[in-house]
Amino acid sequence: MQILRILKISMLIAAALSITACGKKQEPRQPREQPTVQKTKAKKKKKAKPAKKAEAKPAEENRDPNRDERFISFDIDAENAHSGGAFAGSIDIKAPFKNPFDTSDIAVELSLNGVSNGVSVNVPMHYERGNSDKSTWSFSTIIPKSGEYRYSISVRASGQNFFSPEFPLKAVKGSGLGIYRLSKKEPSHFYLKGSENIRGIGVNFPALLSGEAREKALDALAEAGANMLRVNLCAPTSLIVPSGPHAGKYNQPMLKNFGDLLASAQKRGMGVIVTFADASDFGTPYANSYFAKSGLAKTPDEFFSSQDAARVYNDLVKYVVNRFGSNKAIVMWEPFSGIDAFDPAKLDERAAWLNAATSAARDADATARRPIMLTAATSGELEYLWGGDACAFLGFGLEGLKDFSQGAWEHSEFFSKRYKKPAGAISANPEVGAPSDPSFSHIRNSMWAGLMTDSPVVPMADYGKVAARAAANEAVAEISAFEKHFKTAEADLETMRLPEKIVQTSPSAEENTTIAYPAFAETFPERESSNDIAKLDIDLSTGAISANTLPSVWKSEAMIAVNAENVPTDKNSLDIEIESVPAEAAFDLVCLSNDAEVFRAKISPEGAKSVRERNGKKFAEINRKVSVPLAKGDNALAFKLEGANASMRVGRLEFPKTGSMRGVSSVKPFAAKDKKTGTVYMWIRRAGAESSTIAKYKLYARGIPEIRPFEYSLKMEDAPSARFKVTWWDTRGKKPIASGVLKTDAESVLKLRTPPFKSDVACVIERESQ
Repeated sequence: MQILRILKISMLIAAALSITACGKKQEPRQPREQPTVQKTKAKKKKKAKPAKKAEAKPAEENRDPNRDERFISFDIDAENAHSGGAFAGSIDIKAPFKNPFDTSDIAVELSLNGVSNGVSVNVPMHYERGNSDKSTWSFSTIIPKSGEYRYSISVRASGQNFFSPEFPLKAVKGSGLGIYRLSKKEPSHFYLKGSENIRGIGVNFPALLSGEAREKALDALAEAGANMLRVNLCAPTSLIVPSGPHAGKYNQPMLKNFGDLLASAQKRGMGVIVTFADASDFGTPYANSYFAKSGLAKTPDEFFSSQDAARVYNDLVKYVVNRFGSNKAIVMWEPFSGIDAFDPAKLDERAAWLNAATSAARDADATARRPIMLTAATSGELEYLWGGDACAFLGFGLEGLKDFSQGAWEHSEFFSKRYKKPAGAISANPEVGAPSDPSFSHIRNSMWAGLMTDSPVVPMADYGKVAARAAANEAVAEISAFEKHFKTAEADLETMRLPEKIVQTSPSAEENTTIAYPAFAETFPERESSNDIAKLDIDLSTGAISANTLPSVWKSEAMIAVNAENVPTDKNSLDIEIESVPAEAAFDLVCLSNDAEVFRAKISPEGAKSVRERNGKKFAEINRKVSVPLAKGDNALAFKLEGANASMRVGRLEFPKTGSMRGVSSVKPFAAKDKKTGTVYMWIRRAGAESSTIAKYKLYARGIPEIRPFEYSLKMEDAPSARFKVTWWDTRGKKPIASGVLKTDAESVLKLRTPPFKSDVACVIERESQ
């Protein structure tokens, strides 16, 4: 059959014959509201005659009794169609409507039915421009499978139902959808057949950036080596015109700008994670949204509970997915970021809303079937939200941590194992009001630690902060250079927990202290399936932390476990640094050992230097240390809070006078291992390079003394007397420092010797062929 090329039929309304006049009555059918893909049993049909190219003719010369006069013209490109490729076009119709974005008012749908392959696809078309006399509607979809199809268009408007004739389409076999996907077998990367695997390295990119400014920003990121953007559309507050003559209609300039951004990203080989909304959209901006101004949902609470608001919003989600879903740059949909950032008492209601919004995105993307990403604003182990099939990737937005390296690494290590799916930090931002750090060290710290995990996405910098863009570009360049050189995206990674190393200590044990920062943000212990996640396991003789899921906020419902092994003497203590408590707090901090109370301290706002407001609640900044006595040897402690308004924000835990652990300088390795080859990737960061320490003591200006070379012993798996190639990598210089071959001893221990460095250095250990 000759392939139908560009079909463009123009008809004059007055000369067309109606279907009724020809005695051929069609039974009305309702267009579907979202695309669906289904297998149907293919029926044998007679081979169609070769189609001739349709040409626009005067209506009196081109009368067709099967054509409805309300279809003014067609502009559909059916040339070079292939499976996995885009099928796109537009039509002009005459149909009455008030709001073209309200599917209960008007719905236009393309039906693509497989004649030879049994595949059926229904794609809602989106409004472009015009009025009831003449409006233009477009579509773009991905052809799921090769074969012969017939397509038609149906319209439902103000009680009217009319249909176009069926037209033929032949799709040859293509090379696939061409969309990067999460690997189920090796979830630490994205894969695309015929292309190199990738790990998502990039930034959270502002959707409002446009024109030359956007192109320059993308050029800078591409030059740095970025391959992934995450774009928040702020759909509830930005994508629907809030007031005026166009109230309730979609924000076409912003949608066009987003389309341009997708095209620009695709041109540069960047993938895009599309976020529809996050918790910040429901703060101050919400009052100016269409939902609030129209009365449809005056408050955020009503937005998540109103069925009418949900219908309007989910129609918007479907529209965005249908309009842009054929763009190959999109790799994941994120229906909402931070649904757990709200009042935990209303989580169930908002979880139901999230499920509906997720279904809207999934249903509308039924052909490409991109994975769903959900991002948590807390470290809550909320299995009913994050578990099961709710999402394919679980991200975490890290906020207000003291050590973002530890936080990024621990979240991936814990949650990927907990839920048996890819998980990792997706962003990292210091607490509002924290000491400033013009070097933005938290960006590179979180990225480097995230690279040493099994997460397919490395934490992304906030590119909305103009002052941080240079630091973000540099961090992306560092990570990308390492990734391209050692190809970690080709590995099947798993996290590898290694002990800290003492490099230099004070001659006096009195001057040395072991420090542990909470690696998790706020949790919801009253909502979680178990309370065993909040704990710190540390060996004070070696500095090895075998578990750190301490939350930064301790609550009355939680039981916090601290297991300290090899405490040197009976004179040692555990000092808990309490930063703030609720302004009305009056509670006890209770410590238990073997279920017996061994310590109790009263906690109140008394003596607070200031009172700050966070999320509408007042907190007293008390900056107090509580010392809990320890016994020599192993200590298994459990902490709980008893009393009114029992909650406290913890800065860090200290073990003073522990002598040989964290003194003048120690280093902490963050590592991951390739399960296929045994190759080990390490990033070694020194003490004092935590972002909070750099900001607090202004080390970005003062600098950090260089660490002299030291020995670090690493136990390799089942590798006695084996040879390994060791490459040391200059993280800031983005190049190798030195490379050589080392041999393990009879116990499979490999003795490394580092080069000198200031803040951090990286290392790759590869087994040599025998």
